[in-house]
Formats: sequence, C-alpha cells, structure tokens
Amino acid sequence: MIRAVLDANAIVAAMLNPAGRPADVVGKVRSAYTLVWSPPIVVECHRAADYRKIKSRFRVADPHAFIDDLADASVMVTSELPQIGAVARDPSDDIYIATALVGAARWVVTGDQRHLLSLGRFAGVRMVSPSDFLAELSVR
Repeated sequence: MIRAVLDANAIVAAMLNPAGRPADVVGKVRSAYTLVWSPPIVVECHRAADYRKIKSRFRVADPHAFIDDLADASVMVTSELPQIGAVARDPSDDIYIATALVGAARWVVTGDQRHLLSLGRFAGVRMVSPSDFLAELSVR
C-alpha cells in the first residue's frame, strides 16, 4: 500500500474545509494509503490547531481529537529523525521529509508552496499537493 506523510498545513486545511481536497486525502487514510507520522508532526499539528487566527474557523467539533484520531490511524515513526537539511528556508519542515525517509513513505502531501512544494523531490520523496496526491491514488 502507498505510504504518505501529511503535513500540518494539509491537516489544518482539512479541518477548515471538510469538502476540500485535503479533507478528501484525510478521508482516504487506511482505505487508499497508509499515513506515516512521527511525534514531532503530531506536536506541530496540535500547535497549529491552537493558532488564534484560525481556531474559531475550524469545521470539526474537536480539532485536537481529530489530530489524535489521525495519529492513532497512522504508522508512527518513533525512532530519532535524521538531520537532513532539505528545507534551508524553513528547517522545521525537515521533519516531514525525515519522517517520510525513516517511515518508507514516498510522498509528503502539503499545501506549503514556499518551502515543500517548491522543493519538488528530496532523496526519492515527492512533495505533492493534495490534488496531485488524489490523482496519484486514483491511478493505482
């Protein structure tokens, strides 16, 4: 089965718009692909769920429970993540690629155009938008 990492950007987008592409990607966890996450990603998602600017706009009843449910549905990478230096402009985004590398995921699904999508590929891991990932899933 396909293995993919979802970044906090995609999770926030899914919680803001349950009818959007990121929510479609989240809805296919376990049935169409295996979600690969690590504790730092879970922490980042919880941190993003507390942003004051967007907190009141979430369309899910409990954003933290939503994140915890995804964490429970994921294959959790618990080993130490390597320092990879892939995203020079935002090194905190390296956790997504490092998680993919350690967790044998070939995709990082993100809406982050400035840092991750612009990278395109790193060490065999593709950075793709939710729409592109859905297209990939539909041909498999």
